[in-house]
Amino acid sequence: MKKLSLNKILDNRNLLISSIGVSSIGDTVFNITIMWFIYQETQSAISTSIIGVLWHLTSIFISPFAGTFVDRHTPNRVLLWSYFASGLICILFVLGYIILEYRDFVIYSSVFLLNSINTFIMPAKNRTLGKIVQKEKIPQVNGLIVSVNQISDIIGNSISGLLIGILGFAGSILFDSITFFIASLLISHLKIKRLDKDQNITGFVETNQYKGNYKKDLIDGIKFILRHRTMGKLVLLVLLINISSLVGPLYIILVNEQFKGGPTEYGILQIFGALGSIIGGLSIKYFNKLISPGKGLFVSWIIAGILMAFLSVTSLMIVGYIIFFFYCFFLVLGNIIFSSLKIVLVEDKYRGRIEGVTYSLSSILIPLSTLLGGILAEYTNVSIVFTFSGLWIVFVGIIFFFDKELKQLKHFKN
Repeated sequence: MKKLSLNKILDNRNLLISSIGVSSIGDTVFNITIMWFIYQETQSAISTSIIGVLWHLTSIFISPFAGTFVDRHTPNRVLLWSYFASGLICILFVLGYIILEYRDFVIYSSVFLLNSINTFIMPAKNRTLGKIVQKEKIPQVNGLIVSVNQISDIIGNSISGLLIGILGFAGSILFDSITFFIASLLISHLKIKRLDKDQNITGFVETNQYKGNYKKDLIDGIKFILRHRTMGKLVLLVLLINISSLVGPLYIILVNEQFKGGPTEYGILQIFGALGSIIGGLSIKYFNKLISPGKGLFVSWIIAGILMAFLSVTSLMIVGYIIFFFYCFFLVLGNIIFSSLKIVLVEDKYRGRIEGVTYSLSSILIPLSTLLGGILAEYTNVSIVFTFSGLWIVFVGIIFFFDKELKQLKHFKN
């Protein structure tokens, strides 16, 4: 049997994926712990939803500046210190929670700080991925990252209740800090080779040598999207698709009202969704052999939209499980293609800014859509909201499917 060498285990790709997987477990535990504590303390759904709104608003306003920062520095170093800083914030969070009297202030402040740091991780990850993986293999690695994230999510959901019961609120947050420190340690072993002292393996001059103006850098990133018609259309596409996020917090209500289920049925639904996402992530390599990225992006999202609409018309729980499995499967395929195109279509020196600006613009409607979804479900019927969201995805997907420029995206290599 062929033995794995230490160098193979410490391969750049393995280190990056492992760090993302480990930190994702802690993220899931952190999110569940915070939501559970806030609801237990306040018994208010509004107070709980404020956490979600705060999370999105932080990302919307800070992401463009975080992306600009990443473009000016070595991305793997940004990842390392972002994970390390997140671990420190968790420790300070626990100390503030124990020592200070105003616990709500400590919680909301810590969530704000932690998510502010988190906005640096995605652009740094994308720039790092673009440096260590060949273009044609980026979708495959992105698919693996999605699958690892989903596995981490399942693990995090499985152990979070146990951790809260055994370690309590503070202990669960400390567990999250440990995962961040482990992720930071893994990234510290990641090596990016250079062709010479001024260039990295992509041939671009490292931007930490560049002393330009932050405002100019950010404007240059926005101008890049406006000049790059294909990238601009992809950003507009995701901005419109994200209107369907109004169903985000409504799955619990759907299970309760339409399927007459409870927490157990909701948990099983999430497991089916996670399994669909995992298999979708592992299938992207074969999916890309069957269809070009330009067509695959829209076909996968259109099918996902149809499945979401079907989810709203059945009352059989087992049918709901199956539909949700395939919905997540096709949704993830489209998401992987989009995230891979953001890396392949953009020069290395712009990747951080484009990721930050793209995330900010594409997420700007999510808080409003989430609030609107709650209002519609309150005064109409939750199934109507799911039907609208599914048909909206189909509508947007069909419109962009016939765009000539996007259909010309034949492969990821060039």
